[in-house]
Amino acid sequence: MSFCTAVNCLDGRVQEVVVSLLKAHFGVDYVDMITEAGPVRYLAGEVSGEIAESIMSRVELSVTAHDSVGIAVVAHYDCKGNPEPESVQKSQLAEAGSYLKGRYPSLPVVQVWVDSDWRGHCL
Repeated sequence: MSFCTAVNCLDGRVQEVVVSLLKAHFGVDYVDMITEAGPVRYLAGEVSGEIAESIMSRVELSVTAHDSVGIAVVAHYDCKGNPEPESVQKSQLAEAGSYLKGRYPSLPVVQVWVDSDWRGHCL
């Protein structure tokens, strides 16, 4: 059994898209899904606070307990938890990806944008 880790929005519209994309991208059997409403806003800029700590403790559990082969961070169109324009969300997504790469330098980190047609794209 192989796993990857996804820091994803809780929005149900993106779950299956992200799982399918990441299984193919990382070649894994399972995707540990760490969900939060608009998670990139908590992992961009100065990362601090209870929600960011909660996300990161769950990432750590996935990485260590399931020997995750990679990490993805996800943002999407029409996010109610982070109702910023696409350009802002993609900037946050890049910052969140950099943050996660800094925390887990030995693992590949991919940034995923889910567009208005509910298709996922690795950036």
